[in-house]
Amino acid sequence: MELLRVASLSLSYKTRKGPLKAVNNVSFSIKKGETLALVGESGSGKTSTATAILRIVPRNVHEFKGIIELEGVNLMKLSEDELRRNIRWKKISMVFQGAMEALNPLMKVGDQIAEPLIIHQGYHKEEAMERVKELLRMVGLPEYVAERYPHELSGGMKQRAVISMALALQPIIVILDEPTSALDVITQANLMNLLKELKWKLGISYIFITHDLPLASELADKVAVMYAGRIVEIGPAEQIYLDPKHPYTKKLIFSVPALRMERAPMFIPGEPPNLINPPPGCPFSPRCDEKIEICEKEVPTLKEIDPEHMVACWLY
Repeated sequence: MELLRVASLSLSYKTRKGPLKAVNNVSFSIKKGETLALVGESGSGKTSTATAILRIVPRNVHEFKGIIELEGVNLMKLSEDELRRNIRWKKISMVFQGAMEALNPLMKVGDQIAEPLIIHQGYHKEEAMERVKELLRMVGLPEYVAERYPHELSGGMKQRAVISMALALQPIIVILDEPTSALDVITQANLMNLLKELKWKLGISYIFITHDLPLASELADKVAVMYAGRIVEIGPAEQIYLDPKHPYTKKLIFSVPALRMERAPMFIPGEPPNLINPPPGCPFSPRCDEKIEICEKEVPTLKEIDPEHMVACWLY
């Protein structure tokens, strides 16, 4: 059964040069306990998709439309007050990119984790602090971290603290926006092990946003590859990694150095398109070495080429 269904989601921003289409007709679904990895270069629309799901979009919105259904309820039809009281953090929470920016430097970590418990659940301060200690233990942090300020913690500890904040109200979906960025390799590995353990223990569904495909493979059940605000390929993680179809997906995967075979890493020529004035046809065509004539004229739509494996490319 689908836990979250996103259909025809579009989000564009007002700019001086015209509307910038950050998310363009995006559709996907997630089941209970499933992890969807949203992968792609910077500027491909991954974070805009996540903030659109939570409806925490900036003021300069030009267009925001589509269907976001959580357990059969269309979140686009809820009022801001209903969304804040019943959905954000209670059903869907988010770990924002950059833990230091997500924490208030003037408040103790424990007080920040306790805040939603006191405001949304009506906990007394003492009850909330007991729950905070539970949450800290759950993410592998000692209880004394509750009395520390953010600057007293390492990068990995701050990231774990932010994850404990996201879990405070026991959501069913957690959006992870580049949760391992700016962390060293060992800390990254420990954090990924923690996320896998929490998924197994709590039955959480994740939307895992990253540009690091090898990292996404650690957690993902399903992978959606984004380019220029669109999903260009989506399917089971194993199929995407072992048999990528879209030329962009192939280049992303083969840009990572291989440890067990002799092949030089590939690179993607050019740069992502201007989303205010995108090129005609397929947005990837100016960088694609497999393009055919129609690629420069018409935008391809997603087509199913294997069970649950869809690709938007004129080659298929």
